[in-house]
Amino acid sequence: MVPPTDICEGDVIEDAVAQRWVTVRGIRMITDADAGAYSFYSNGPGDRVTFEGDELVTRKKRSSVRSIENRCARDALAGR
Repeated sequence: MVPPTDICEGDVIEDAVAQRWVTVRGIRMITDADAGAYSFYSNGPGDRVTFEGDELVTRKKRSSVRSIENRCARDALAGR
């Protein structure tokens, strides 16, 4: 389990509420939450998983591709 800031595009994370695994295709930080919150998006319009900044995320698979194009949640925090 990792903090939301360690999640990057291409990672596969658990959506425990929907009992499924989601491949992260997009990341957005929600700044009006107390500790910050991160929404991770997959392919479909309803494919969103949101975590509070202090929650831990179960990551099944880390993206094997790490490049400048591969945004991470910590980049959203930095405004990139």
